[in-house]
Amino acid sequence: MGALAAVTRLRIAKLSELPPDTNRVFKLGGTSVLLCRTEAGVFAVENRCTHQLASLEGGRMRGRHLFCPKHGARFDMGTGATAGTLAKTPIKTYRVHIDADDNITIDWPQSSSPHSDGVTDMTQVQTSKQIVTRFLELFSSGAVDETMAMMTDDATWWVAGTMPISGTYDKAAFAKLLSGVLDTCTGPIRITPRTFIAEGDRVALEAESFTQTRNGRNYNNLYHFVFVVRDGKIAIVKEYLDTMHANAILCSA
Repeated sequence: MGALAAVTRLRIAKLSELPPDTNRVFKLGGTSVLLCRTEAGVFAVENRCTHQLASLEGGRMRGRHLFCPKHGARFDMGTGATAGTLAKTPIKTYRVHIDADDNITIDWPQSSSPHSDGVTDMTQVQTSKQIVTRFLELFSSGAVDETMAMMTDDATWWVAGTMPISGTYDKAAFAKLLSGVLDTCTGPIRITPRTFIAEGDRVALEAESFTQTRNGRNYNNLYHFVFVVRDGKIAIVKEYLDTMHANAILCSA
């Protein structure tokens, strides 16, 4: 048995944006995906009939079945299998998830395909930016446990320079480092993002921080971060900063 293809879970829409017995097209990279909702559930298929390559958008639906509006070719939206005699080739389907907040997400293959070569998937980019933004909000609140919960179990955090706090940390070690740094401050280190550049699962951003230490000094640094997002969590962080300022304020008694 071959290895399963790697997938990324992409947010497509809110359930409320897809009324019952309707279908709607979304562009993901170079692929047109049709999201369908019937009494049988929510389904996602490639918006291309295999009979004569017509669009499936607006096609009649009955239970799990979708009918091509052009010639009536019928497909099972869950498996892609054909029904009837017109179409011989199945349509492509994508696994659908609906979370507790009624977000509709689909499993999207990470490997390139004939329909997406060289095209950036804007939905994945937006999702990655949202995850990083939320992560920095939690970090800035000083909630260490909640911040760490947004990191993968094998996450790493690298800090530039040759300061005592420079180097690469695993998740547990970084949690300990962060708690220790916060103990020297009067409040959390608030990080304010300034600019974002994102591509796929990578997000680069410029940011500024501020806090005060217990001995009355201001810590106000400038950063360039690179984040790698995996399975909805932060997997890798690279932190570039003014190391002289950090060393003078955070690493000196």
